[in-house]
Amino acid sequence: MSVEPLQPSPDVGTRSNAVVAPPIAVASVDSLSRALDTAAPVILAASKFVAASEPLAHATVDLAKTFWARLEPYHPHEFGPAIIGAR
Repeated sequence: MSVEPLQPSPDVGTRSNAVVAPPIAVASVDSLSRALDTAAPVILAASKFVAASEPLAHATVDLAKTFWARLEPYHPHEFGPAIIGAR
């Protein structure tokens, strides 16, 4: 994919109205395209991993909520300091 820099039209005035894309902009588009082509398989694999692990994450959160609800009569917010030995 090659992008040609913009050239000023003949009826454009002097320096203040000239529209020319800097060469770095053209190079950036090409390097961005190559970077996206290279990163696409990694992004696709990461999205598949997230989609596959989402049900497990939801089940883990639900299990933690259930466990926390069962501990509530025993003041679970006090267990942390008791377990690590803080007073």
